[in-house]
Amino acid sequence: MLDRSWLATVLAAPHGGMLGSLSWAALLILSTVLADLYHRQKGGSVQLLAGSSLSIVLALVLATWFGISKNRVSATYILLSMGLSGWFFCLFHLLVDRFHLNFSLFSVWGRNPLILYVLHLLLQGLLTLPFADSLGALTPPWLVFIQVVLLLSVLTFIAKTLDRKKMYFCI
Repeated sequence: MLDRSWLATVLAAPHGGMLGSLSWAALLILSTVLADLYHRQKGGSVQLLAGSSLSIVLALVLATWFGISKNRVSATYILLSMGLSGWFFCLFHLLVDRFHLNFSLFSVWGRNPLILYVLHLLLQGLLTLPFADSLGALTPPWLVFIQVVLLLSVLTFIAKTLDRKKMYFCI
């Protein structure tokens, strides 16, 4: 009989616990490989797109046996999220490089990602906690929409203010 105590350990801990940290580390290492493919002198975008596509196909094939789970930090989840991220990166690269679209809001958000991440958790708690007891999972869509718009508006205001003052919080 297969010992499944490791699964209980993984599922009981946030983000897979200690075993999950190996999967998160694999995501970082494999993403670095894709980034290195992208930064090659010639054909970097094509190689990134090919590597991302291969990652997605491999994830979907493996998903038939292992499923996709963020809670278990499964290999399929890691491969799928890495591949989709690569596709989105290629899409934005195409839109900026070929069609000269300007995504300055993403640049402003990207200059302080850590502080905005922490603030979004705090703001999300402030926006949803008052309704937790009364509504819970039955929160009406209009209220969720208002909460999301308010959250994004406050975070964008903070991001633009920090950028205007040239205050950047990096590790």
